[in-house]
Amino acid sequence: MAIRENVKGVSYDGLIGGTEVPIIEKNISITAGTALERGSVVTEAGKLVTGADEASYVVSQPVTAEDTVATVYASGMFNAEHMIVGESDTVAAHAAQLRDKNIYLTSEM
Repeated sequence: MAIRENVKGVSYDGLIGGTEVPIIEKNISITAGTALERGSVVTEAGKLVTGADEASYVVSQPVTAEDTVATVYASGMFNAEHMIVGESDTVAAHAAQLRDKNIYLTSEM
């Protein structure tokens, strides 16, 4: 068996970084007209983090601009290389904020 393989349409995309921290999901309201990819780091209000924004969650499923609710990870361990933040921002800049919320960063490297 290969380390990474498709099983009945499910594939590993690299976002989940481990099982040491329980993965907990919740639904939050998001900013109207916002489209988000899986792995996007968002604020409490459901907006993609940029600069001085406080990171709160990681988006677990793609969100379209028509959606008003997003399912997010409220806890877990994630690979920083697969997380998304706003332009001119870095995931590492929000590591302490995320850790305070029980979201831990790891790396595939």
